[in-house]
Amino acid sequence: MSLDSSSCTEPFTVEALRAVEGELSEPKFLGVPMGPTLNDLLVIEVFNARGDWGAKAAILNRIRRISRVVRPVRRPKVPAQVSQGKILLTWADPGFRLRELVLPVLKELGAARCAVVCARSGMLSEVPRPAEAVEWSRIMQYDVRAWRAEYRKCWPEWRKRLRDVTKRLALPSGLVHRAGTCLAVHSQYVAGCLNFLRRCRPAAIVTEFDRNHLWSCLILAAKKVGIPTFTLVHGVFRDDALGFSPLLADKALCWGEMDRRKFLNAGEDPGKLVITGCPRLNRDLTVPPAEARRKVALDADKPVVMLGTSPFSPRQCLRLAETFCKAVEGAEDFSAVVRLHPSEKLEVYKAVSDRCPGVLFLPNKAWTLEESLAASNVVVVPDSSLGCDALLKRRPVVVLDVLDCPLGVSQELIDKAGCPRAANSAQLAETIRALLTERHETNGCRKTAENYVGEFCAAFGEDAARRTADAVRESIG
Repeated sequence: MSLDSSSCTEPFTVEALRAVEGELSEPKFLGVPMGPTLNDLLVIEVFNARGDWGAKAAILNRIRRISRVVRPVRRPKVPAQVSQGKILLTWADPGFRLRELVLPVLKELGAARCAVVCARSGMLSEVPRPAEAVEWSRIMQYDVRAWRAEYRKCWPEWRKRLRDVTKRLALPSGLVHRAGTCLAVHSQYVAGCLNFLRRCRPAAIVTEFDRNHLWSCLILAAKKVGIPTFTLVHGVFRDDALGFSPLLADKALCWGEMDRRKFLNAGEDPGKLVITGCPRLNRDLTVPPAEARRKVALDADKPVVMLGTSPFSPRQCLRLAETFCKAVEGAEDFSAVVRLHPSEKLEVYKAVSDRCPGVLFLPNKAWTLEESLAASNVVVVPDSSLGCDALLKRRPVVVLDVLDCPLGVSQELIDKAGCPRAANSAQLAETIRALLTERHETNGCRKTAENYVGEFCAAFGEDAARRTADAVRESIG
């Protein structure tokens, strides 16, 4: 789950989201509260308004729920085997953001001492040996009759609570059927996790995100059977810790004091919070700027100004791109690039890119994050953790605030990192010129940004991985 952009029409408050989660935590399924397993659904589809709540979607979700009751999640004929007493890590996605978060920690813990649950089969071969590796679907071994009997006891009350809470909070009525499908599937996940954990008895579980729709089921099952649990922080999150709190794991391993403060503001127990840094992050450029520019056919000697997009609605994305292009049009002393968010496609921007041939529009995969930051002299963001990544690489950041949306992460960049804000193309053009000519140095922007980075992350790379591994070892002995 990503919180890179803020919803422009927040349908309900963080408190309401937590109220829904609380309502669905009773009755417990095999002693496990199911409400927290709905985190991804509630944050992404309801809070960020990306769900489909039409009549057709409601009918399809009702059919999906019934289908999952009749034909549960596929179960392996032979249950997955992991040696007992391992430290079990989770790995949800093969992309570099999670790869460079999880695998360095595995290395520091010692591969021989670890096992990894991978979300996809194609990731198994990438787990360093002698660590053991198992695909998520292979641990879904459970008694279907027992699951169905428990589910049929819980579902009538879950349905009643869903109807009551959606009506009370004026949420989409289709949420009843969408959440109902998730509860059916996630309860099967919980049943599979309970059997797997009782069979393999890991020494501890370390996840990259304890409220992910998969790993929440594993973490909650682990708490039921008394296995210590830890969650890394997989990305930047809001001041109210939306989507990251309440913590499910016993301890959260924070990047820096900023994470810790956000968790405390959300009401978390300080004893559950340990500052370890982030293994994925580093401050050095790993690619020469000229090489990164040549890769996408840019002039190797010209400065680059890059807009990193966020997954807003198509109309909002076009407005952002148009504002950026108007600010940089006609520039001959620097190159202008729009790098898309991983979830976006170039077709969305075709109308703007056709009108602005002097601006290079790139799909996310065309330039790695490291390459794009190495090549860029100024990074422009609407509301994205890309701004934080840029500051870590000592790249000046401009927040482009032209949508009728409350800023999330980028408000923090303005308030705490001293990043300039541009509310239109004229302001953006002026700010870019100032940054390219180093006039921003006179107002202490760089010092403010460095102070922000110090609070944002306490350690990087191998040092952070070592601190993370030490925190796990100290807790389990």
